[in-house]
Amino acid sequence: MYRSLHTVLALMVCLGVAIAQPFTDPKTVGSHPVYRSAKDSLALAELEKAWGLYRLEGGSKAKTDSLIKQVLEARSKAIIDTKTLYENRFPLLADVTQMPADSVRAISLVGAKSWPKGLHRFKNLETLEIINSPLHKLAALRGAKKLKTVYVLNPTTEKTLRIPKRLAIANLLIRGGTERFVPNRFQSSTLQQLNLAQNGLTQMPNVSGARGLQVLVLRNNRIEKFESYRGNAQLKELELQLNHLQEVPASVAGFPGLRKLVLSGNKIKQVSPALADVKNLEQLAFYRNELTSVPPAVYALTNLRVLDLYYNQIDRLDDAIARWKKMEVLYVSHNRIVNLPDALGDLSELKELYVHNNRISVLPEQLGRLTYLKVFRANNNLLSELPSAFATLRNIDFLDVSHNHFRELPTYLSNYPKLELLTLSYNPLEQENREQWQTVATQLRQRGVVVNLELAPQTEAPQGPR
Repeated sequence: MYRSLHTVLALMVCLGVAIAQPFTDPKTVGSHPVYRSAKDSLALAELEKAWGLYRLEGGSKAKTDSLIKQVLEARSKAIIDTKTLYENRFPLLADVTQMPADSVRAISLVGAKSWPKGLHRFKNLETLEIINSPLHKLAALRGAKKLKTVYVLNPTTEKTLRIPKRLAIANLLIRGGTERFVPNRFQSSTLQQLNLAQNGLTQMPNVSGARGLQVLVLRNNRIEKFESYRGNAQLKELELQLNHLQEVPASVAGFPGLRKLVLSGNKIKQVSPALADVKNLEQLAFYRNELTSVPPAVYALTNLRVLDLYYNQIDRLDDAIARWKKMEVLYVSHNRIVNLPDALGDLSELKELYVHNNRISVLPEQLGRLTYLKVFRANNNLLSELPSAFATLRNIDFLDVSHNHFRELPTYLSNYPKLELLTLSYNPLEQENREQWQTVATQLRQRGVVVNLELAPQTEAPQGPR
C-alpha cells in the first residue's frame, strides 16, 4: 500500500505542481496536520493526483470548487509525514507556512482576496497558481526573482490582468476568465509560453511585443478571424482549435517560424496560398473542418511530418503528395476518398497511415515501397484485395482491414515479424480461407499477437464505410 502511495506521490512531483493550502488560512497557520490512517493518505494522494490532472484542463466553477473542497478536507486526515517531502524541496501536502521559506518552489492560492503578507520571503518561488480569486495586479510578484510560471484559473473579477514588464516570467496561463480579464496586448522579453484557452476570446491577442514567444495556445474560444503581428518570427507553436474560424487567410504568413499549427474543430473551407510561406511547418491539423480538397498550399509544405485531415469532405489525394518527403504520420480518415495515388509510395519516411472510413476500393501497388510503415488502418472501405507488394512491409505492427469486401486474405500477413495487432473482422471470407485464418489466428495468439477475427457471414457483404 505504501509503495502505491509513493508511486502516486512521484507522479504528482512529475506534474511539476505543488498543491498547498492557502497559507493565509488562519486555521492552518502555526498548526500541524492531524495524522490518521494510511487509507486516508491513499485517498488524499488519489485526490491530489486527480486535481493535478484536472487543474489545467478546465471545467465549471462548481466542479473546481467541489474538487478543491475535497482535497482540503482530505488533507486534514493525512498520515503522511511531510518532513521528507520538505527535504526533497517539494511542498506537496502541507501548509507552506510550516516549511523553510527557501524550500518553497510552488504555491497555490485558492480564493485569496488579497496578496498574502510575507510572500517576499519565498525567494526560490518558481510557480504560482491563483485560483478562484479577484487578484489581477501581478506587481506584487516583482520581488520573486526566480518566478517563471504563473497560472490564473477561474478569476472572479473582470478587471484586466495587469502584468508589469519587470516581471520576468516565461510561462503564463489564464483559463476560465472573460475577454475583459485577458490583456489584449502582451509585452514581455521573457515570455515563452502563453496559454489563453477557454476565456471566451473573440479575437486573437496582440503578441507582437512578446518577441521571444514560442508557444501560443488559444483553443476553445470564439475567435473568428486569424490575425498575425510583425515581430513573431520566434513563434513555433500555435493552437487555434475549437474556435469559429472559416478560413486561413494570407495573414498566416506573419508567423514564418511556425512548426506546429493546430486548426482542428473550426469551420474552415478555404486556405490561402500564403500558408505555403510557412516553410518550416512540421505538424498541421485540420481535424473536423469543412475542406473538400487538400489545399495546394498544404501540398507545398515539404517539411511536414504529421498531417491530420480527419473528418473533412475530401474526395481525393493528388500526386502532389510526393512532395511530402518527410511525412511520418498521415491521417486522412473519415473523408470521401475513392482512390489513393501511386505517389503515396514516394513518402519514404511514412510510419503511420490512416485511411479508414473512406470509399477506397483499390490500394496502389506502390504501398510496398513504404518500408518504414508500422501502422496501417484501412478498415471500413470497399477493398476486396491487397496488392502483392504488401508482403514486403516487414515493419508492420498494427494492421486493420476489417469491415471491407475481402473474400480471401493472404496468410502472409501472419509473417510480419513485428506484428502486435491484426484486425480482419467482418469480411465475407470464403470457407477455405476462413478455415485457414482460424488456424493462423491460433498460431499468432500463441506468439502473443492480438488477433480480431470476427467474420461476417459469407452471404453478407459489408455495406461500405459507416
